[in-house]
Amino acid sequence: VRTCAFASAHPPQPVYMSDSTTIYLLRHGDRFDYSIGKDAWVARCRTSASLAPSDPPLSAGGHAQAREVAAHLASVGRIDMIIVSPYLRTLQTAQPLAHATGFPLFVGFSVAE
Repeated sequence: VRTCAFASAHPPQPVYMSDSTTIYLLRHGDRFDYSIGKDAWVARCRTSASLAPSDPPLSAGGHAQAREVAAHLASVGRIDMIIVSPYLRTLQTAQPLAHATGFPLFVGFSVAE
């Protein structure tokens, strides 16, 4: 079974391992702006040259969620590819899975909102 957990600046070529493919679609972990409030997040972004209101990072809870799902997926089965959208929170969510599997993250700009 070929599995794909989600991304790519250059779309990867499919690798056919069997007649069956399993695809795991994950949503990003808890967002930092939701944990501190939208107004507080926007105010923080105004005072920073590197923060964007539309691209918040994960909260501490979101990082814990990302580690948890990575451990689960790494134990469930084979992952052949990890595709993520270009948002910081999705990259942060996928990073623990990339670390656990040894696969790079492929950023797919076509999977963005």
